[in-house]
Amino acid sequence: MFTTSSVLRLRVLLVAGLIAVTPYSAHQAANAQTTTVNEWAWMGGSNTGYGTAQYGTLGTPAAVNIPGDRYCASSWTDSNGNLWLFGGQGEDAEGKWGYLNDLWEFNPSTNEWAWMGGSSAVPLSCGNSNPCGQSGEYGTLGTLAAGNIPGGRCCFSSWTDSSGHIWLFGGNGFDANGTFTFYLNDLWELYPSTNEWAWMGGSSTVPYKNYIQPGVYGALGTPAAGNIPGGRGGAASWTDSKGNFWLFGGGGAPNDLWEFNPSLGANGEWAWMGGSSTLPSNGIEPGVYGTLGTPAAGNFPGGRNGAASWTDSSGNLWLFGGYGVPNDLWKYQLTATNLRNNADGNLSGDGGL
Repeated sequence: MFTTSSVLRLRVLLVAGLIAVTPYSAHQAANAQTTTVNEWAWMGGSNTGYGTAQYGTLGTPAAVNIPGDRYCASSWTDSNGNLWLFGGQGEDAEGKWGYLNDLWEFNPSTNEWAWMGGSSAVPLSCGNSNPCGQSGEYGTLGTLAAGNIPGGRCCFSSWTDSSGHIWLFGGNGFDANGTFTFYLNDLWELYPSTNEWAWMGGSSTVPYKNYIQPGVYGALGTPAAGNIPGGRGGAASWTDSKGNFWLFGGGGAPNDLWEFNPSLGANGEWAWMGGSSTLPSNGIEPGVYGTLGTPAAGNFPGGRNGAASWTDSSGNLWLFGGYGVPNDLWKYQLTATNLRNNADGNLSGDGGL
């Protein structure tokens, strides 16, 4: 017989058709209800081959909706905890492959996607030598409009600002005229609350295919309305503790470092913060490593694209590897002294990328 002093519960087991009563402690019950950790759960999409998109109705979440397979897209989390996805190279609603410009919102609480903007189809005239994707609809510089949308693209840089607005810059894709380039330098802002885009800077067109849109560097360390990074794809990006955006390198670009302050001027302002403003004849700007673990004003990473980037709890910017470079790790310390310029044009301070 079980006593109350033993603090036991009864557990009924059905084994081979027989019923047995066994001791079952409160501790065992608590353990049985513990949520599993460190395990994956497949939450949607195809588990075989390529996955064709299911767009559904624009702006309407549904259990059957799902973006098509893609790579080199960008993603964000908004202030409500919903997830956003834009562009990349992948499949449209008909299984055609191209540079996408579709915008999606995912609600984790309902496990449902909603197609929020952009095209569900890429143009038919596609091929290895003729990339396909939708043209951008730029509208008026600095002006939100329901009809605005970036062109199809991949490998662009992105940020989320303190208001929950989404920003993207450059990448490989299509301008307003449908001309493809690996080196866009357009800047866009999305208001998730109204689902409207605004073209905020850079060029809306390139003169011809794969033209590199040149940058306007201005004075080192000085924000200005006319400054803009040159066209590039695969640049590293960060957001600092003040809500400013940072950009480094990328394909088609030198090892330049930029800061964008969205609160300056009418459309925000860029400042060139370090690195070279020109490419060497071989197209690769070499790094200056200095002494391992020792910050120095002359140190700087070499040019690269596709690098990994992080911001740590102290607000430092970290950079690792990338295409065409070794497995080098760099840290840039964002302190007041970092933002002063030496007479020789190098950033001063106690840290560097």
